[in-house]
Amino acid sequence: MNNKHIKQIFQTSILSALLTLTACHSAPKQSSYSSGQSSKYAKIIEDSITTEDEILSQLDSEALTKYLDTYFPEDLESKYDFPVVHNKQVDKWIRYFTGRGKGWFQGALTKGLRYIPNMRDILETNGLPGDLVYLALIESGFKHKIRSNKNAVGPWQFVKATGKGFGLEIDVWVDERQDPIKATEAAAQYLVKLHDVFNSYYLAIAAYNTGPSRVLRAIRRHKTRNFWKLRTLHRETRDYVPKLIAAIILAKDPESYGFFIDRNVKTYQYATISTSRPINLNKLAKRIGIAPNKLKHLNSELRYAITPPGKKYEIKVPPALKEKAVANLAYARATLPFKGFLSYYVKRGDSLYKIARRHGTKVSTLMAVNRLSYRQVKRLRVGKKIVVPVPNKRNRYAKRRRGNTTRYTARRRVHTVSPGENLWTISKRYRTSIKSLKRANKITNLIKPGQRLVIPSRYRKNTKVSYKKRTVNRRTHTVVPGENLWSISKKYRTSIKKLKRANKISNLIKPGQRLVIPSRGIY
Repeated sequence: MNNKHIKQIFQTSILSALLTLTACHSAPKQSSYSSGQSSKYAKIIEDSITTEDEILSQLDSEALTKYLDTYFPEDLESKYDFPVVHNKQVDKWIRYFTGRGKGWFQGALTKGLRYIPNMRDILETNGLPGDLVYLALIESGFKHKIRSNKNAVGPWQFVKATGKGFGLEIDVWVDERQDPIKATEAAAQYLVKLHDVFNSYYLAIAAYNTGPSRVLRAIRRHKTRNFWKLRTLHRETRDYVPKLIAAIILAKDPESYGFFIDRNVKTYQYATISTSRPINLNKLAKRIGIAPNKLKHLNSELRYAITPPGKKYEIKVPPALKEKAVANLAYARATLPFKGFLSYYVKRGDSLYKIARRHGTKVSTLMAVNRLSYRQVKRLRVGKKIVVPVPNKRNRYAKRRRGNTTRYTARRRVHTVSPGENLWTISKRYRTSIKSLKRANKITNLIKPGQRLVIPSRYRKNTKVSYKKRTVNRRTHTVVPGENLWSISKKYRTSIKKLKRANKISNLIKPGQRLVIPSRGIY
């Protein structure tokens, strides 16, 4: 029903029209027309007066005509299919997007022009207003890889549980929250469900932001379904609906608000190729002659530039290059970087570095597989599940620890405890640690005179195995007036600590003193 029909209904049957407007749950627009009669009509709608005598007693035909012209312009339906109103909250966000936030809004709207037609079709197919596409604009600026501080991901900002609940696949290889089409289909299902619960787009949008339970609690507390009266909602949620309305108003007529929009942007189009083997997107892009980033962008749900192994996958390619991609698919097979994955639960004293070293992988790989930020890495909690990839090839840490072919045999030494000695004095004498002493002798802190202790010694090379001795060039430096340890360490690209250890000195040096410069990797 358009606004022209609404006017006719008002003029012929005031009562039925007011009851229809009451069901819309949207506040009337604030405008320059603020006569006493206008305020009365707004209050009638808001308070849902249902008695015909009460309505007719407060109506004036001339004032009613002005009221309808103000709040129901003829071209409203041609511009919006979402219930749009003007009030202080909406005007605040219009001022922000055309002021301080103009650059961000311009960039987000320009980026969104590529995806808006596809997203709008999906929303309208599900019976939703097409203008809800701008919900993705205020959520993410239409960015695929964006992640919030609450771990919401993708253009529609789904958290993991909600995304999986609406059919999105999320694992170590794929995150469909980052796919603009699949994520929009899931968002449409979610919005339909929320609208069925609240029977109001304003309340449904608020629930999309903060969750249905919080909106329901606010409704029960305030005893109203009028979104604009739910003052106990979080400020972010109270700003969410007017922010969306402001975005819709600006996006539908950007030139009038000073935005430059290129209408010739190509829409998001692709063809699909089915494969059941892992394909390397970088190799495929090279074979078909496009930039690897372009192919990765089309397949933005992939966490790596490799299609998931062991299952069928639809690769997205530019439509004009589909035949070429099919012909070159066999030449782009991927070598998997991992044999598989295992689950590890964080223990007390663990760090991501220790976990990576223990399993022969890298910290950056663990962060990528588990989608961890630097902030989360610093705050690993005990019991947290970490997915650890098992690499096909040992990395440099594993090679250093396991792949060294030089054999070593321990030199066994025994010490007899004398009166007055303890583990600390013995460990210092033999340049070892108390922990090593206790482990080697399987003892506690208690020892007694005459007791024989095995001293865990440094390792020596087995002479039966060939070994190429590393030669080190010994460098020295003579201190000149004005120099200090800091300036010398910077000159030779070493550290003050290494200089002091190599020369067995404190912080004091004097001109003419000769210092040994430690070579890299020795101290």
